[in-house]
Amino acid sequence: LTMRAIRTPFRFNAAQYDASRWQSMRQGAAMMIAAQQALQKSGHTVLSKVGPKDGKFSLWDHYPADKITDSARRYQYYYHSHRSSPKEHGHFHLFSTLQADGTMPPAGTPGVQASSHLLAIGISPQGLPNGIFSTNRWVTGGYWLPADEILPRLDGFTVENTRHWVQVTRWLTGFVQLFWPQIEALLLARDRQAEEWRGKREWPVFWEDQSIEVLNFIPVDLDRQTGLLD
Repeated sequence: LTMRAIRTPFRFNAAQYDASRWQSMRQGAAMMIAAQQALQKSGHTVLSKVGPKDGKFSLWDHYPADKITDSARRYQYYYHSHRSSPKEHGHFHLFSTLQADGTMPPAGTPGVQASSHLLAIGISPQGLPNGIFSTNRWVTGGYWLPADEILPRLDGFTVENTRHWVQVTRWLTGFVQLFWPQIEALLLARDRQAEEWRGKREWPVFWEDQSIEVLNFIPVDLDRQTGLLD
């Protein structure tokens, strides 16, 4: 029996955010819109840009085949699809790269590192964001971090050294800034949901429970979100 993901209730509370957060959200909106316009000029969306040239995605394959990784090896992302849906074509997975002790590596640090999943972003067949969700550890592997450690990493999410993917990267960076209220709500609720579903089991047992794939989700709408900024 597969546990059904929980839709996390979300209601935007403008008074909850200070001036710096509002500024970041506005910058994110501008970044996303600019990236979309640049992609449209070349006949692309984030979906078609990151996918195969013939537009024929293969289920479960990563696009691109290797994660997009920044020059300092701090952040990564890839896109894939593993189910057919008229609402969601697939999703981006965002990661941070950690050292063996779980800390962020300094720029240019060599050696063995592992990733930690930060966020998944659902994408419609039209190449627009339609939701965010969290996954159990077995889905992506790597380290499991609590929300209070993920959120500071996401707050600085950016990927450099991606010349071919620069507009996709700008779009994702802008997304994290613009949809910060929903992201924060999602991850805090994820931790509560994980505790409830874990029960008395040890964390490693829960993390490998394949009946739990997606813990929770929040739908998002780009037009509505940008409208909130007015």
